[in-house]
Amino acid sequence: MRFITLNILFLGLMVTQFSFSQEAKEEFSVDDINELKSTNRNVVAVQILFAEKEFEKSLKLGLEIELSEVKLNLIDRFYLFQTIAKAFSSLNAYGSAFEYAKKAIGISNSSEILFPQQGPAWISPFYAQVDMHDSAIFYYQQSADLALLRKDTATVMGLYNNIGYTNYLNNNLDSAIHYFNITIGLNKNNNEAYNVNSGLAYGNLALVFYAREEYYKALANSKIDAQHSKLKNRNSYLNAMNLTARCYYQLNKYEESKNILLALSQLKNRNIASRITTLKLLAKVYHKLKDNDQGYYCMEKYTMLEDSVRKNEETYGGVLEQLSAFKVRNIQKDLELTERKEKLEKSNNLIYQKDLELAKKKAKFKNRIYSISLVFFIFIILISIVYFKNRQKKKFQINQLKYELLSVELNNRKKDLSNVVTNLNYKRKFIDGAQDKLKAFKQQPKEELLPNLSKLIREFENYKIADKSLEVFQSDFEKVNLTFFKTLGEKFPLLTENEKEVCGFIVLKLSSKDIASIRNITPNAVKKSRQNIRKKLPITSNHSLTYFLENI
Repeated sequence: MRFITLNILFLGLMVTQFSFSQEAKEEFSVDDINELKSTNRNVVAVQILFAEKEFEKSLKLGLEIELSEVKLNLIDRFYLFQTIAKAFSSLNAYGSAFEYAKKAIGISNSSEILFPQQGPAWISPFYAQVDMHDSAIFYYQQSADLALLRKDTATVMGLYNNIGYTNYLNNNLDSAIHYFNITIGLNKNNNEAYNVNSGLAYGNLALVFYAREEYYKALANSKIDAQHSKLKNRNSYLNAMNLTARCYYQLNKYEESKNILLALSQLKNRNIASRITTLKLLAKVYHKLKDNDQGYYCMEKYTMLEDSVRKNEETYGGVLEQLSAFKVRNIQKDLELTERKEKLEKSNNLIYQKDLELAKKKAKFKNRIYSISLVFFIFIILISIVYFKNRQKKKFQINQLKYELLSVELNNRKKDLSNVVTNLNYKRKFIDGAQDKLKAFKQQPKEELLPNLSKLIREFENYKIADKSLEVFQSDFEKVNLTFFKTLGEKFPLLTENEKEVCGFIVLKLSSKDIASIRNITPNAVKKSRQNIRKKLPITSNHSLTYFLENI
């Protein structure tokens, strides 16, 4: 999940000047290398290697320079640490990348020189990689303040988009909306040069409103995003159209949703993620439109495509991560060997030659051991994946069976409850009739009073059966829902026993009138009990109490 979140973050930031990939392209372009502030040739060479995507060579050379006795000025040290951080990040060594990024920003903060002149936003992605969103936002804001002083509107919009999206990932939705609205406001004159950034802000706003289930607002913003990105950013356009279709689906406008999804399915060269999203939603739409054949067809295609992607991720995801770590370890080992060589060289050249040959043999042997270990490790991983997948599948089947059995049992109890409610209604009518009869007894002669009382007593005996039925039902209800009441009591200890009983009836989807009949209270008392329960649970007035209790 951590890598997926980081991928989403960089996707949201990719159109701005200070996104991680864009920054590397701008600051380390080979064509513009003479404009770099670095004066040391070796540091410039590290930057060039990184620009050419030779990450391992760039990292190795950078670490060698750091370990050497060569003295560097502040500018060279800043760019050296910054490039090493980016090389570590490219090899998925995020912890090491973050440490070197902090070294670079430390040099910038401790000197009067601004690295780079646009501000410190370049370090924000490193903080995001280690889930330090507040720090990432802090440095984005610093760069935005500098851009405001330069009146660089495009850069300000890009940075505010980054701040808003980082808040969105950190679940600070109100702050995210605030920054997205500021970004949109900066393009109030609909300047063509700013449409990419404002379009991205509309798309991000749509995501926030969708997360808050405000589907009409999400729909309006996703449409604007699609208009801005249609001819400029294909991936943003596909995401915007898919979100528009999802909004229509949530608003029960299934025909509109279907038309958009069918149009998307006709587009060529779409990425796999977009195809999966389109097929999944299209299957749901056809189901709602009662077109089961098309629905099953889309669901089958979606399942096949998703299974294929999942297998690839399970097969190669962990292996690639291990390979990246393996490369970093090899670079560090190579640096250790290099440092050892230099020391031996200073002490005795002859001894150095012999030790060097021995080191080479050891390195070859280690490489063989590493290769064998890596193959064995990959084999173990594959076996583990198959084993755990089968185990999870069996667990899922068992849990599914348990769920079905509980559902059947719950439906039976609901039927029992319905019967009890009916009996209670009859009982109330009986009590009312008995009361009327007792009042009538006052007007009857004494000789008729005794037979009528005997008859009335027999009727009371018959209705005792209804009370026993209710007691049996309540006992069964508590047995079936023992886990529910136990969980409810552990999570929310402020609830009283009566309130927990009302929660159980709510889960059974009984109306307030039925609950009142069962508990022999008024519907208003049930309503007041519901209000007290809401106050003791972490839900707002907009959330469904029934849905919350069903998902405890």
